Amino acid sequence: GFEPFGGECINPAWEVARTLNGSCIDGVPIIGEQLPCTFDGAVPTLQKLLRRHKPCLVLALGLAGNRSAISLERVAINWMDARIPDNAGAQPTDLPVKDGGPAAYFTRLPIKSLARLLHVQGLPAEVSASAGSFVCNQVFYGLMAALRRRPAVLAGFIHLPPLPEQGMLH
Repeated sequence: GFEPFGGECINPAWEVARTLNGSCIDGVPIIGEQLPCTFDGAVPTLQKLLRRHKPCLVLALGLAGNRSAISLERVAINWMDARIPDNAGAQPTDLPVKDGGPAAYFTRLPIKSLARLLHVQGLPAEVSASAGSFVCNQVFYGLMAALRRRPAVLAGFIHLPPLPEQGMLH
């Protein structure tokens, strides 16, 4: 989950990751880590964490301040076009995530099944066609690129809506 960004003092993505850190599901430990919300730092931090933990499943979480449902992202695109600056002040415009990289990577998560499961639990959820073009998309793209030689690892990106106390953002 990402650190807060855009002037916010809280990010639900980090709150979920932090809360789940150290718990287990069916005997499998959950490790919650925080990513910086910076174009220069997020993917290198993620790569270091993937090497350290060697996960069998990765759920990258981010905040989508303009959404009212949990958004299960289908595609990471090879594009950065920041509407606002990241936490280091960088605001790339119309640049690839990786020069010469594939145009897109697709999630490995069963997103339609997950959306149905979330609905059964009474949670608003949707399948989203794209993770956008900010740091979240860059991390999703970097995650799938880093795992391209590890096809058995389930991985993907989920955008969370703002917390009630945040209202709709940006």
